[in-house]
Amino acid sequence: MREIYASDQALLQVGLERYNTEHENDRAGIAELLTAVDELTRGWLHPFGVGFQLVYGDPDEHFEEVGRPPIPHHFLREAEIPENVLVREAFSSSVTEQLPLIVPDAIRRTIARGLEQPAPPGAVITLSELKWTVVRALAPTNEPIALDVVGKTASTVNQLVDGQRWYCGPTSGVAGPPARLRAVNDHFATRIQLEIYWDLWIGHTDGRALLETGVGRVLARAGWERT
Repeated sequence: MREIYASDQALLQVGLERYNTEHENDRAGIAELLTAVDELTRGWLHPFGVGFQLVYGDPDEHFEEVGRPPIPHHFLREAEIPENVLVREAFSSSVTEQLPLIVPDAIRRTIARGLEQPAPPGAVITLSELKWTVVRALAPTNEPIALDVVGKTASTVNQLVDGQRWYCGPTSGVAGPPARLRAVNDHFATRIQLEIYWDLWIGHTDGRALLETGVGRVLARAGWERT
């Protein structure tokens, strides 16, 4: 059994940023942000829980926040989540929707419905922030692992999907989840922050390759830079 270092604090942070072009409006920036999230995580990270926040912005004042709609906070969660995996809302008092499977199109549809809420005169409704709070991460090896968190053994939860092993989290143990993701819309720029909590996707060559391949797909898109 291989011992993998893990922590309740991020061991690695990956930042990605893009500025909207002069021909792109706020909605186009949101669409590109969601596509970049898909490209970064495709094939090796899957969300069990996704939360997002909507706000009112004033387009004449650099989209300064001027309030929030009646339903600002939303949370998507999968109906069947492995036992001992903790599900937490990204934002308090969220309207929760349960889905058989969280896929990119489902996230887009839910955000699009939220953006259809009416806005006050002179303001527009916009996506402010999106977070993945519960994830499943593809293991680079089927070799059994044990998590080492400052000398303590931490519990792991895994699934076999089409013959591949995935680790899920967070659990009730002392380690953080395999990863967390946060995407922010600053309206003229968008940002993605990916945090890795297990060394399996940092110090393990094949695990790091999964991460860097995802980052490479984002950087291949116009305008994205690693920060």
